[in-house]
Amino acid sequence: MDWSQLNSKYVLPARRHLLGGRAAQGEEMLRQGLEETGDGWLAYQLAEALLFISPEDPPRIEEACRLLELAVGKVAGDLHRRLAETALDRARAMLALAPKREGRPQTMLPAGDPVRAARPRPRPVVEEEPPPPDPMVEKLKSLFGFESFRPGQRETIETLLKGRSAVAVMPPGSGKSLVVEFAAKSVDGATVVVSGASAKGAVLQVTVEEFAQLQGERIALLVIDEADRLCEWGHRLTRAYAPMRELIGRSAPGVVLALTAVATPRVRAEIIERLGMAAPHVQVGSFDRRNLVWSVIETRDRMTALRTVLAERTGAVVVRTQRRSDAEAVAAALKEEAARVQVIAGDAPVDRRDVRAVVHWQMPASLEQYYVEATEAGRDGEPANAVILHDADDKGFHRTAIEQTYPDRSVVVEVLDAVIERRPLEAILSMRGTARGSASLELLEAQGFIRAAAPGQWEERADAPNRNRLDTGEFDRRRRQAEERLRAMERYVEARGCRRMEMLAWFGERPAAGWQCAGCDRCRAAREGSASDAGVVRQAVVMGVRELEGRRFSINEMSRAMLFLAPPHVTRPLKGKSEAEVRDVINALLREGAIELDGKGQFVRGKR
Repeated sequence: MDWSQLNSKYVLPARRHLLGGRAAQGEEMLRQGLEETGDGWLAYQLAEALLFISPEDPPRIEEACRLLELAVGKVAGDLHRRLAETALDRARAMLALAPKREGRPQTMLPAGDPVRAARPRPRPVVEEEPPPPDPMVEKLKSLFGFESFRPGQRETIETLLKGRSAVAVMPPGSGKSLVVEFAAKSVDGATVVVSGASAKGAVLQVTVEEFAQLQGERIALLVIDEADRLCEWGHRLTRAYAPMRELIGRSAPGVVLALTAVATPRVRAEIIERLGMAAPHVQVGSFDRRNLVWSVIETRDRMTALRTVLAERTGAVVVRTQRRSDAEAVAAALKEEAARVQVIAGDAPVDRRDVRAVVHWQMPASLEQYYVEATEAGRDGEPANAVILHDADDKGFHRTAIEQTYPDRSVVVEVLDAVIERRPLEAILSMRGTARGSASLELLEAQGFIRAAAPGQWEERADAPNRNRLDTGEFDRRRRQAEERLRAMERYVEARGCRRMEMLAWFGERPAAGWQCAGCDRCRAAREGSASDAGVVRQAVVMGVRELEGRRFSINEMSRAMLFLAPPHVTRPLKGKSEAEVRDVINALLREGAIELDGKGQFVRGKR
């Protein structure tokens, strides 16, 4: 039977039983179908039914895990396999959170045919006392209406309630707000959150400066939200965050929770050191978003590549750019797609869960930034894509930005001399670029060399230290760290192996034995035995037409030109393709209007 026949005969009737309160009949129908057909799709559907019927029954969840392992190996098509893999991860998490019940026989599957083994043997009826209610889960239900904790939430909360400080790295979607709210409602005393983000319900939220002014109130729980900013912002937060360790010592909170969405092992260690935390518990969530497919498209024609991405996907798409001018140009070019495409310049968040793809117009400056933005796709748990449109020139853009953000000592001294000579602010900023000048002024003010005399005017302080005491070591260190993050980003986009593994390694996550990539362009290409998938081939042909515009070719001649005359960024994705295969792609693109033949018999890009 094909997929639609299986749905008609088994899946849809079973769902009607389940939703109509006839769970046993729905389960039995799916078991019968699985036994008759042995199909992986029915194994997946039966597992989902078990998780729906018995979400806190460990033996039933164990059976669901076995069924999903069977489904992952047997279902047809990438989409169904990703659904099964995602469900398997969820079932394993449910099993870890399910209450342990002593005295209850475990489900043992008989050896032999795994499909027939999926039907459990009848268990003897054992009279047993119901397990005592879990106080943590009961409180979770009453406060928030949830039946179970997400991975990492309970461990962090229990650590805090035992009086031990913690560092929690919780990737987007892990539910860090619930951790703060739950703990705040459970400690004896005030909870203070130091953050620049939006307020959380039952807590007092303050800026760093406001925290310094808090006096007299007993703080039971102090939360440092977005704690990675202690390390990433560098000199820009020197005046505010430098005394944080001293302020924590003075306020003597019961426990401290440092929260962040992304942090490498080095950044975690720096957070602990900067906050003066003594042997905190470190809780790190998984960065492996199994429902996301990670890919990079090498291109010199971003708009053509973007249109190809949009043509191959349905649903909401977010396009992120570094520069506002790029965002405006992209939005103008995609006016016909405005209903489903949102174009964003900078790091503004996306407030929706059904985004099917996040496309970065150019390579971001770090994997930390990229992960936070890319994982806005697929927040609803459904399959989604994270795509970078990469041009080798992107590296130069980011290296220039690093040099401007962290100028060397000679630039800072030059700016100090300009202030002493009372040059206008415009002249100071124009000396080495606005960004370098602004950064230098901030550093000189933070170290007591200059002060703001009036808006837009700076002057040397009367008590300024000797310039030999000017310390640009922080600039140098931050520059090296920014360059290290950029190199990690470059390794990701240039990776010849698994991109997912490249990202996990940067964040210090080691997959378990037997782990397999759920989806990246490199691993998919390796599985399919091709240098690129069909979408990349189509994109290469469209870019080849652009490169060869102005020449008169027949379709056969254009096929050969694509393989042998076009630039490397066109020929590389077509490696291993025959002329006939390329000709088929050209004909398909002509039919769709993606490329056209003009009145002179020359190939041109289409208007679609």
